[in-house]
Formats: sequence, structure tokens, C-alpha cells
Amino acid sequence: MQGKRDRYRPQVISRTDPLRFLSNIFITNQAPLYTTGYSVSLALIWVTALSCTGLLVGLMIENRKRERGDRDWRLETSEADNLGDDHPHFRFTY
Repeated sequence: MQGKRDRYRPQVISRTDPLRFLSNIFITNQAPLYTTGYSVSLALIWVTALSCTGLLVGLMIENRKRERGDRDWRLETSEADNLGDDHPHFRFTY
């Protein structure tokens, strides 16, 4: 399972690295309303909410496929005893 962890670590870094610009969006001459800063922050909250909702829907769809038996073909492979969360009996929790 080392490969799966190594594949997602750079994705997390590349998705969070652009957030460094947040310190520059609260422009001092816009005080006290900071419309740009709060607009960008609110937009990022919405993007996060939509991403979480998409993940939830994806996990629900995957669990339904596993319940129907659409992933049972994985048990026929040579690595059937070392599938981890790819095992058809594994269910994602949310």
C-alpha cells in the first residue's frame, strides 16, 4: 500500500500550496470591510464544501457498487489477499 500513499502526498501539497496567497488578499486600503479578502475566503469555503459533497457522493456510489458485487472481480486477481481498501468487502464510512 506504499504506492497509494506516495501517489496522494504530492497531490495534497500541490492543492494546498496556492493557499499561500491568502495573506495578500486582505488589502489594507479596503479596511474595515475587506471586500476582496472576504469574497475570496467565502469562495474558497464554497469550493471546499462542493469538494466535500463530491467526495461524499463518490463514496456512496462506490459503496453501492461494492454491495451490488460490481467489484468482486478483484478477488480473482493474484493479489486478492492483499487488496486493502480495494477489497470488495471493504466499505467506506462517512
